[in-house]
Amino acid sequence: MRHNETTGSYLMEQEQKVECEFHRSPAIKRLLARSLDVRAVRRKCMESAHLAIDSKYTSEGDRRGWQERLLSAEKELENMQSKLDEFIATAELLSEDDFDRQFGELRAELDGILTRLHGYEILPWWRDRDTDFPSFFRDIRTVETYREFMESKVMQWLPRKAEVGRILSIAREMHHRAGGDDAQPIRIVDVGGANGALGKLVVDLARKNGIGIEYTVVDPDDQIISQAQEAYGDEISFSVCSAGEFSEKVNSDDTEAAERMARRRALIEFNQRRFFDLGSIIDLMNDRLGNGEEIADDVISDFCLAWEEDFQPVPDSFLGPEGNETFKDWVEGSKLNDYRSLFSRWFDRQQQEIVRLTTLVEKRLSEIQSKFDLVINSWMPHDLDFSADLRAINGTAIIYATSLDGSSGIQSSDQDYVMHGREPKAIGEEFSYAPGRNYRMHSGWVGPTPKHMAGIKPFCNGMVLEVKDKYFNPPASDDFSVADLDLGREYPWNGGSGELAAIPDPVPLREQQEDYGNYRSDLREQAESLERLSGQRSA
Repeated sequence: MRHNETTGSYLMEQEQKVECEFHRSPAIKRLLARSLDVRAVRRKCMESAHLAIDSKYTSEGDRRGWQERLLSAEKELENMQSKLDEFIATAELLSEDDFDRQFGELRAELDGILTRLHGYEILPWWRDRDTDFPSFFRDIRTVETYREFMESKVMQWLPRKAEVGRILSIAREMHHRAGGDDAQPIRIVDVGGANGALGKLVVDLARKNGIGIEYTVVDPDDQIISQAQEAYGDEISFSVCSAGEFSEKVNSDDTEAAERMARRRALIEFNQRRFFDLGSIIDLMNDRLGNGEEIADDVISDFCLAWEEDFQPVPDSFLGPEGNETFKDWVEGSKLNDYRSLFSRWFDRQQQEIVRLTTLVEKRLSEIQSKFDLVINSWMPHDLDFSADLRAINGTAIIYATSLDGSSGIQSSDQDYVMHGREPKAIGEEFSYAPGRNYRMHSGWVGPTPKHMAGIKPFCNGMVLEVKDKYFNPPASDDFSVADLDLGREYPWNGGSGELAAIPDPVPLREQQEDYGNYRSDLREQAESLERLSGQRSA
């Protein structure tokens, strides 16, 4: 039986597949092997080299360098061909592990040829490209100056005593709203706070004020966690896992919620591998079609088999009298499919199923007691999103430490304040900081960011508070006051920083239904006024 591309039963069939071990058909293995194409890499090398060589801005020395590297790349590609031919011949017989290993090694070799052609390996920004938001451990108690705070990179945002007091005040208020009393400890979980710095500040302030507290740090970085545990293990609990794994762990006593979370995570992992495979074979097809090549019959046959066995059945009419032209329309998008590419159509279907499972998880969580008074996301690295997992921890409220310029999480680039935005592009991703089904945007505030971070505005960090719907009260001027807390002296790193000594009042955030990034607009005016005020003070 063939299925329409939008058939709902297809989604259910895909969900059932996650109970099986990941397995590729022989056809898709053959196609993936073919996607490691020397011809495609050679074309890229030639295009890049000739663009540089023919440019009037290229010096004679650089031109000779390009010519030498192009000759070297050509020799490497000639040597690669025999390896690739052998891989193509044996690919369908390999186990999944052996196939992944060999495919990864060969792909890395081809990518390396392009890298060396461009001379990237000698450039510091290329070598350090994966360390935009490094995590280091340093005992926060040893940081004495603003300069030390900046150099130690102990946190991505600059905490002041009143700001830590506000976080504690929020946790205490949520504890009371959820029915807790002062005899019970406040429960906070901090996701992404591997080095325990924020946890240490909050716990110290709570104990100074006689407030009982249980603080847990969750992070997958076992090396940093190990060092932090040695320093703060008597005061803070640590859990080495992802936000998703932690949410499943803390909800394990509710079978319905735990099973839905596990199924959601398994489906994301399963389809993420499919996502990579599909991208590779569509790149192969687009490269051939884009260069006017006729797609060989055996390649089209494998594509149909792979699509049917690994993804979903192909439409009966996708190959019409036009041959490759009809195939091209089906792959690239035409009026027959609303001009949406095959890749986009498949991706959207998988996202629909993840959204369905996420909604089921959150529906169940709305029916059970909150696990924590406050969930803190002390940082979400750029280009990663785990907002749904944070919501699944089921706290009474969530505080997100964000970057208003888009350099944290995944943020839309539809506003000019965002320099690093993008659309969700991986299975299960969403725009970060979305409140989902159970939470509502409440309020937020901005504050100073360490100025040493290149390209970062001095007041671009934003704290965003979302409150579970059943505990939500409209924002008021006296929300989360720290007046009854003994804050003591300001932290030493704020002593001579030249930044504002006090934090601004929370700004009410609008309810978001479609564009969850609008909170930036609500905070932007505050950030700009603080920037002006800071400039006046320094003048």
